[in-house]
Amino acid sequence: MVLQAIELESWYNDVFRERTMYTRVITAGVIAILCSACEAEQPETIGSNTSTIVDSSRIVQADQEPGNWLTHGRTYGEQRFSPLDQINSDNVSRLGFEWSYDTGND
Repeated sequence: MVLQAIELESWYNDVFRERTMYTRVITAGVIAILCSACEAEQPETIGSNTSTIVDSSRIVQADQEPGNWLTHGRTYGEQRFSPLDQINSDNVSRLGFEWSYDTGND
């Protein structure tokens, strides 16, 4: 009976060690996967070197990026005025309908 108890204890210790090792390996794998998924991504760029991150300093200096509307009203002044001058009173009459998309709703 004592021999059976010793064998049972030995078996239990082996199983427990294997389970502990298995749990550690799985935990380490999950942590590695989560860490690789959470790597910091670099911001995308538009044009030359203008990042897509819009912060207050970019909005204050919005006139330095006239082609980018950084907020709803383009600047903190919310004037909604574009300083671009490719379309003006001389050539506005040449603008035309370019494309449409039919959503199926009448």
